[in-house]
Amino acid sequence: MPTDDDIFSDSDQANLKAALSGLGFESAYLSRNAGSMFVIWTVMVTGLVLSLLLEVCSRFMIATALNRRIKAWLHWNFVIRFILEGTFDISFCCFLTFSYGKFTSKIGSWFNYASTTILGVCVALMPGFFLIFYLKNFDRLGDYFFEKKFGATYEGLKTDQKTVLAYPIYFIVRRVTFVATCLFLYKYVLIQIILLIVTTMAAVCYLLHFSPFDEPLIGRLEVMNECFTLCLLFLLFCFTPIMPRVQDQYTIGYFFLVGLCGCISVHLFFLFKDIARMMLLKCKRFRYRKQNPHLFGGVKQLSWKERFARRFRRPSPAEPEPSVSSVVPSEEAEEREMPELV
Repeated sequence: MPTDDDIFSDSDQANLKAALSGLGFESAYLSRNAGSMFVIWTVMVTGLVLSLLLEVCSRFMIATALNRRIKAWLHWNFVIRFILEGTFDISFCCFLTFSYGKFTSKIGSWFNYASTTILGVCVALMPGFFLIFYLKNFDRLGDYFFEKKFGATYEGLKTDQKTVLAYPIYFIVRRVTFVATCLFLYKYVLIQIILLIVTTMAAVCYLLHFSPFDEPLIGRLEVMNECFTLCLLFLLFCFTPIMPRVQDQYTIGYFFLVGLCGCISVHLFFLFKDIARMMLLKCKRFRYRKQNPHLFGGVKQLSWKERFARRFRRPSPAEPEPSVSSVVPSEEAEEREMPELV
């Protein structure tokens, strides 16, 4: 992979270099900045290429079955979730590569620039794709098979109002804007803080007015996050030349840490509460199975060899392959048997 001694050679960019080094961005190349995300990107590209090759060999049963498994894994929720969750890192890598990178004829440089270009184009086109594709298929948002393939975009959001599509679009635009201000407005701290306050206030207004989340608790937590962020952003003014005394900045810093820890504590409380509820429910189900063995004694659990044979064996027309639901009872059927425990 390509190496570089110092991508920030200008003495005026010392603050930018120090800030980016703390975030792990010490290079201009994707392979060194992205870390584990670059490994996931390489595996994802390999899987997509392998899927295309297996499509050519579709006349073989094993190739068809393997291609079906790869498609179920990659097409397309994995790709969409990868771009959504990696927007921040991808934006940083794109701006650094095209602003400070040095293109050479080496294979590593070609792969870095090609990967950065593809990911940058995907991030740039993703808002338009969300708007056009999901508006065109708005009536299918609640469909099980459509959600299993393209549901990563609106996961946890309501499917009966079109305004929810603005949330993933704003999710991407907000992060790209933040990265651009950090890299190109690093000399203007006040402008950065003001832009962050404006984007956070826009998010609060959207969440309060449209309530896009399906779970009311998640919606309230998101509003709480944005309000906490807004308060902490206002405290950032105290770390600018507006308040030059270092001792006052230290005092304000304690309030900043208390607010940040408070927000994290609220999230940890609800997280552990949900984990405890799920564990209690599993214990009740286990006790119900143990107390009523006659209801589950006739169920045959397939071994991994039997599942493999059913997966790769072509069913005959006279004897169609039985579905999994006919062998293993679903959770819905089990819950109907014990409604008092759910």
